[in-house]
Amino acid sequence: MKSKIALIIPYFGQWPEWIDLYLKSCSLNEFIDFHFFTDCSIPQHKYNNTYFHELSWEKYQCVISETLNIKYQRESAYSLCDIKPFYGYIHRDILKKYDFWGYGDLDVCYGKLSHFINDDILKKKDVISTHADRISGHFALFRNTEYHRNLCFSVPNWREKLESDKMYGIDEHYFTELIFPMMKNIHRIYRYLFSKLKLDYRIGYRILMWPINKFSRLLFKEYYTTPAPKIDEKWEYDLTNGVVINPNGKELPYIHFLFFKKTPFYKTEHYWKPNFYKIKFDQMIETKSVVVFDVNGITYKND
Repeated sequence: MKSKIALIIPYFGQWPEWIDLYLKSCSLNEFIDFHFFTDCSIPQHKYNNTYFHELSWEKYQCVISETLNIKYQRESAYSLCDIKPFYGYIHRDILKKYDFWGYGDLDVCYGKLSHFINDDILKKKDVISTHADRISGHFALFRNTEYHRNLCFSVPNWREKLESDKMYGIDEHYFTELIFPMMKNIHRIYRYLFSKLKLDYRIGYRILMWPINKFSRLLFKEYYTTPAPKIDEKWEYDLTNGVVINPNGKELPYIHFLFFKKTPFYKTEHYWKPNFYKIKFDQMIETKSVVVFDVNGITYKND
């Protein structure tokens, strides 16, 4: 891979239980550098493409405030969802050596991203999203140009939004409209035509976005990375080659297990309970086994 890519991931508080598995999946995507800004303890096993910038949540808020010339003060680091489009500008010094920058979440397990992102695609595209209808907050890439670093400042009333205590969904909503203003019309076409045909919205948007993905510098492609799991469904992650496979045997760029956890976005009785994570660190480093994600937790296939 000739293009250099960096993901900026601030995270404060306490690492999730699956952090070692997450970092292992990062390490198998060597063409991406992962930069973490955190007050969490540095994991015992580090990799060549994972970088940890240690600072407190209070200090990181100061970095945001000073860089953007605003007063940014929040109780929860979850509010960083609204800051994501500003990472390219806030961390522009770190990003100088990279061709692309992006953001992502920690509630994922990366597959073989090089099977979906390669030099041929990166030559043709300036923006890559793993959703067809919007910029995906859990994984998105942007060409490292002044335009894409500064586009965040075109968010309407961005200062007021960032200084407010409210969450606005800037990363997925407002930034999508700036990256691709015609998305509003795409939404209207789907709402007034495809929805009446009772077509699955992801298929509808895949059809509507086909000419955009084919002929523009944008790639909005639905990879179905955020499933709402059913009792009998399993996703597998091969620790040897780093490939994620869905229940239908199809390879995914990654699995985003938002709906496996208790979340206000999805109501179910089958979310992960305590002790759902059953993988030991030493086993994960040495094993050539397969990790399974289902409604019961994260386990080895052989268990």
